[in-house]
This record gives sequence, C-alpha cells and structure tokens, in this order.
Amino acid sequence: MLRSFSSSDCAPTQHDQGAKPCSEGLDVSKVLDVIDVPTLVVAGTHDRLTPPGAADRIAGAIKGAELVVIQDAGHMSFLERPHSFNARLRAFLASVPAFAR
Repeated sequence: MLRSFSSSDCAPTQHDQGAKPCSEGLDVSKVLDVIDVPTLVVAGTHDRLTPPGAADRIAGAIKGAELVVIQDAGHMSFLERPHSFNARLRAFLASVPAFAR
C-alpha cells in the first residue's frame, strides 16, 4: 500500500535527507508484476536512491523488463551521462514494435 505524502515531505534540507521520505514512502514493489508494457529500468552505478541491486529487483519483478546500468552516473543519469542514457533509450525504443521505424 502506498503511503500518501505531500510535496513538503520531499523538500530537501540536504540532498539525501530530502529524498529519503520520498523513497521510503513510495514502495510499489507489490504492484510491479501487473505492469504489462515494455519497460526499461535505468540506474546509475552511483545511484543512491535506486542502487543497481534495487533496480535489478525492480526489473526482475516486471515481466520482460530490461535493465540498464549507466556507468559513472547517479540517480539522474539522463543529465549526468546524456549520451549513454540516450543511446540506451534509443536502442530500447527501437526494440519496441510501436516505436520501431
């Protein structure tokens, strides 16, 4: 069950402390198995909010999900390593029939 929280719960005073209530309150692990669409799970090797091990468990719980771990990136790999992120995203989208050209 999801705990409700407000945006004020996520207002950081320090980076990790601000994100912690958000990540602790958003446990969706029990509903991952109902996702029935192509899914790309992305984590960075230095991701402290969703470490690669947690991302692997998420991908494993979603039928057919693909896991990508971006080297030398944290939780915001799309900003930290945009070329790597975009290349992996493009490759994933090309494998999805609805997006393939």
